[in-house]
Amino acid sequence: LAYDNDNLEKANSLLPKLKIEMTKFSFLLPGENPTEQTKQEMLLARSILETATLLSAKMKNMDAFERNISQLKPYYQSASFACLEESPMQYTILGLNLLRLLANNQIADFHTELELIPTEMLDNTFIKHPIQLEQYLMEGSYTKIIESRNEVPSSTYSNFMEQLVHTVRDEIAACSEKAYAYLSVDQATKLFMFQPQELNEFCEQRGWMIDGNRIVFNQEEEQEEDKRSIPSSKVIARTLLYARELERIV
Repeated sequence: LAYDNDNLEKANSLLPKLKIEMTKFSFLLPGENPTEQTKQEMLLARSILETATLLSAKMKNMDAFERNISQLKPYYQSASFACLEESPMQYTILGLNLLRLLANNQIADFHTELELIPTEMLDNTFIKHPIQLEQYLMEGSYTKIIESRNEVPSSTYSNFMEQLVHTVRDEIAACSEKAYAYLSVDQATKLFMFQPQELNEFCEQRGWMIDGNRIVFNQEEEQEEDKRSIPSSKVIARTLLYARELERIV
């Protein structure tokens, strides 16, 4: 009830107590076929974990979200819970988890999770949404992601979508720094889809200098840093060593 009324702090304080009560459920003990009582306990436990997962997303607590989704996924994917009817929140939460992985730039983990979702579920609106965003990422269509930041299938997606937009803007910024010495303020405003004040703050965060109508990137510093970060002498010596060893083998 506290969660439904958006009383997030109260809901968050109640969750640990509910999880402690879950440890008393009989279905956690080894047994044979589930009884009606154990089924009801399974449903209650699943509902508690679903609420915990959605709550952590709303509170932007990424660590808690990861813990909760890890505890919840067996209820969706394990044969031990095959006796339960499908949860109405299943698609929402699985899609939300995919969006989280995209927002954290965990592309490999995204594809791993996607493989675990049955093919017939992939056309669901909640699952299609992060899949479409991932396609935009792979294409480099970053502006499409920023443009669609308000087009979410559920309000619970908003925080992760906001985080994804930050990730995308950082990617655009990194590419721009490598490709250009500077950008005009007008170009940057359109490219990043910022309001003027937001652009000023972003420039300050990245250490860019606004010179009149131009944004000047710190390319010299970056190039020096790149040079320092690549141990060229060691790489060359190691490559020559490998070549000599290979010659001996042949």
